[in-house]
Amino acid sequence: MALSCFLALGDFSASAAPAPAASIRAELSGVVTDASGAAVPNATVSIETLSGKKVASTVTDASGHYRLEIVGQLDPHYREKVTAQGFRTAVEENLSLSDNVNRVHDVHLNVGSATDAVTVNAYETTGNGEIGTVAQAGILGTLSKQDLPFSVSSYTSQLVLDQQAQTVSDVLRNEVGIQESNGRYSENQYVTLRGFVLPVGQSLINGIPGLVDQRSPSIENIDRIEIFKGPSSFLNGASAYGAVAGTVNMVTKHAGDTPYYRVDGGYSSATEKEGHLDMGRRFLPQNALGVRLTLGGRMGKTPVDNQEENVGAGGLGVDYRAQKFHANVDISDQARSMLGFRDAIYVYPGFDVPKAPKMTSNIFDHSSSYTHHQQMALAQGGYDFNDRFQMYGSYGYAHELESYQGPGVAYLIDAQGDVIAQDLTFTSDIHTNVARLGTRLSTNTGPIHHDITLAGDYLQIGSAYAYEYGDTHDTNIYNPVALAPLVTRIAGLKGVPDTGLNRLSSIALADVATALHGKLTVIGGLRGQWIGVKNYGSIARGANNTPDFIPCTDSCSYNQGKASPSVAAMYHLPKGLSVYGNYIQDLQQGPTAPIGATNVNQVFAPYVATQKEVGAKYEHRSLEATLAIYEIGKPNGVLNPVTNVYGITGKQRNRGLEFTLAGNIVRSIRVNGGLSLLDARQRGTGDSTTDGQRAQGIPGTQSTVNAEWTVPRLKSLFLDARVTASSRQSVDTANTQSIPAWARLDIGGRYDFETKVPISLRVNLDNVTGNNYYESSLLGLGYAAPRTVRASAGVRF
Repeated sequence: MALSCFLALGDFSASAAPAPAASIRAELSGVVTDASGAAVPNATVSIETLSGKKVASTVTDASGHYRLEIVGQLDPHYREKVTAQGFRTAVEENLSLSDNVNRVHDVHLNVGSATDAVTVNAYETTGNGEIGTVAQAGILGTLSKQDLPFSVSSYTSQLVLDQQAQTVSDVLRNEVGIQESNGRYSENQYVTLRGFVLPVGQSLINGIPGLVDQRSPSIENIDRIEIFKGPSSFLNGASAYGAVAGTVNMVTKHAGDTPYYRVDGGYSSATEKEGHLDMGRRFLPQNALGVRLTLGGRMGKTPVDNQEENVGAGGLGVDYRAQKFHANVDISDQARSMLGFRDAIYVYPGFDVPKAPKMTSNIFDHSSSYTHHQQMALAQGGYDFNDRFQMYGSYGYAHELESYQGPGVAYLIDAQGDVIAQDLTFTSDIHTNVARLGTRLSTNTGPIHHDITLAGDYLQIGSAYAYEYGDTHDTNIYNPVALAPLVTRIAGLKGVPDTGLNRLSSIALADVATALHGKLTVIGGLRGQWIGVKNYGSIARGANNTPDFIPCTDSCSYNQGKASPSVAAMYHLPKGLSVYGNYIQDLQQGPTAPIGATNVNQVFAPYVATQKEVGAKYEHRSLEATLAIYEIGKPNGVLNPVTNVYGITGKQRNRGLEFTLAGNIVRSIRVNGGLSLLDARQRGTGDSTTDGQRAQGIPGTQSTVNAEWTVPRLKSLFLDARVTASSRQSVDTANTQSIPAWARLDIGGRYDFETKVPISLRVNLDNVTGNNYYESSLLGLGYAAPRTVRASAGVRF
């Protein structure tokens, strides 16, 4: 079995060098249609290299079909242009082609002037450009999802615009099997994926870990959000806080060859206002230098009672590309403040969970105050020594400060909805350094082609945390009462030593071997990982409200390493069908006892998680489907509701089946969604009341269906709907308490005015029926989003 090597703690794809040039004979064919799906005859379709060298050109026939053949020593990435009278020119960057492969690529044109170009970055599979066809796969680089022997999804910034998404969680809601675990209007974004918690704040950015806002990362400067399902440290390196559920990677925006200027403004029924500016263009000969600037923010009352938020974010992306060298620098700044934050509610045992209150209700009022500020800088680059050997590297730094005071932990104590809320003062200072260096060699052994990657990563996170519990208050989920605000808080942490230090490093060697003219791909590799954790002590309130450092004296550190093998394979069958399988063994950092536990912040030793997965993928024109069957096992972390102690009790074994479908099912209707069936069980707990029971907060069935319809006689009018459903979930590990099944309907629409200056109007109605329900019980009772109307307008210059 051949191997391709890469050495990385995270995804190296953004910094990895592009694939080498090769002598290819490829075909590109498809159908050109308008927004309603009607054929566009006599459209000119041309292909050129990214440097502007024209390769081939043709004209569509009466049924809108075209076919191009590309032969020669050419790069495997191109720019496609499609022009037709009465339509805006469609430009697609970074279109990938493969040897002896006929790629089917349909193009959809919008009404307008041919001088107004619509540029995209080769991520679309559906006519509206919301679903990505490529994803960064760590040591494997950026590849088509259909060529990856793993379950991967990808959503573009077009979806963010069309759905008026405000957070990463809003985007992830489109993915089957994902639901928010902590409630929609919390300061923390947590979701569940494949039956495990996935902290959104642990997402990668351009494949690099540790650099996004650890609570609620901004999507202002994000071009694509990718979801890699299941353990992925072989590809992406060890996560600072564990990533058994999977990995979210956010790809930053950079300037395309066509200048881009866009302004958007929005308003919600809760009087929250928002605005966005996005502009980019390229400079120098051959458009070598690109600059992309994004600014945005929102402020005002949210749909939740007694809650206000102010969010501001900005990003700057600068990139340079030459024949052998490429580099990019990304800088971002995000500030957020919130009054009346609403978190999940813990549940005492011994009674039936009462029905959910109104989703606008909030047991916390303005007495709870939260602020957060995060800054990040990331530099990446690569150099191609020749067609066979490349080197790449990256360095990133992030710093974030946060503080909270007010009722911060709540416990539901009876079936009448009574709650005990406890005051919490919390502040933190976190600084992160991450570095990566890798090499890639392409070679052949007979008829087998190898991409061998060797790479190494280092991630260091230093943190100073201070927290203190205070008084308790009685309230009720149905009739919240005013809570007295705190009048004291721990002062800033400037000059106070770190309370903890995490160091994670890894070396990976991997081989991607392809044979049978690209039909067979076998991936094998080994990653050595080392995780070190030091607990220096804690910070408490001292005299005059100042921080008082208390050194750690017992079980203050650990270091552990392990070499983890992984193997995966994919075989492409005729007519767009392929089958795949993978086995991944991951070393993950142990969990940390959460706030609310008696042993809060206790760090547990690293553990090994394993995934076995088999599946099939299908692609035909703009339609793609994936069927996956998997099993994941990991040690089980549980908060004991009686002792309030968080600990490791046995193992959680999840077995599941996922089916996803995305693309055009008929000319004017596009869908994205699927079905997830999951059996999550506790094993070896040593307790007859929990052993063999379903894992807490994990539904057995989940489904999500998004549909968009282009109104035939109004080709600029788009109507959409999304239905999400979940089966019942247990609230405790013994399965004696539960929350009921739920379903939710969201609808929306937009109208694109195809004028010289294109204007888009959008309206969305979330939770149409005003359904009151708990969305999740994994981290406590997580409130769903209430019925909310959102409207926005955008102008592109």
